[in-house]
Amino acid sequence: MTASDETQDRVALRRHVYLVLAAASVGLMLGRILAVDSVDVLALERNRRESIPKEQAEKRKELERQGLPAEEIEARLAERLEKLQRAAQLRRPFLSANDRSRWCTVRALVEEDMRVPGAPYAIDKVIQEPGWDTIDMVKHDGHLYSSKPPLMATLLAAEYWVIHRLTGKTLGSEPYAIGRFMLMTANVLPMLLYFWVMGKLLERLGQTDWGRLFVMAGAAFGTFLTTFAVVVNNHLPAAVCAAVALYAGARVWLDDRRQWRYFVAAGFFGALMAAEELPALALFAPLGAALLWKDVR
Repeated sequence: MTASDETQDRVALRRHVYLVLAAASVGLMLGRILAVDSVDVLALERNRRESIPKEQAEKRKELERQGLPAEEIEARLAERLEKLQRAAQLRRPFLSANDRSRWCTVRALVEEDMRVPGAPYAIDKVIQEPGWDTIDMVKHDGHLYSSKPPLMATLLAAEYWVIHRLTGKTLGSEPYAIGRFMLMTANVLPMLLYFWVMGKLLERLGQTDWGRLFVMAGAAFGTFLTTFAVVVNNHLPAAVCAAVALYAGARVWLDDRRQWRYFVAAGFFGALMAAEELPALALFAPLGAALLWKDVR
């Protein structure tokens, strides 16, 4: 076996290990997302649901005493059952008022019934829904708004609009199915890009097998990014943007690659990183200056 063949074998082995580490991390994130639940209200919700049949039976007797036709009785009972079931549903796949605050904005932007005329980001109507209260809000011009930065909620609203239009379902009627699906697409999928970019950076900058594998293990299990995956947040997408911007910058700075796509990638993801996390300007500013200086040369 030649030295070149041995080197290629080591590279292939490292990449397989990267893949295993990334897969394990993704599995942990998916498990956490699927496990999130409001267990503190579980007993109360169960009690409410168990009382529904009794309430429906009493309502049926009341309607029958009124002498209403059978068809009308069934229609009224069906309408009442839907209201009782919605009122009984207290659990949500959201961890806190902080998380719900962002989801309230998403609903306000997309659902026709939740919109406030002249104030598309207002959450006045959403917080009136059972289980959708939040303390993370501010009042402005007579309307209530989420106190969280609106960028992530706006981006998520685009995805939610597609889901709502295609299925007719809402976060109010299907919080688990829609909420968890959106968390997977908004948090887990970007993390796949993060792991891929980290692997590319490690192969370019790493000096030893052990060093590369140690850093990838740290990226997979040694940060709070995987724990943030269960909520809507700015930190995770900002970290992914930072990784992509650094990779594009490294290609220009270290490899002298002058293709426009690397400058565009570094600029776009660097700017998005700073928009998500204001302190990230400390990275975006020197990165932009370095690429400008490199381009001028």
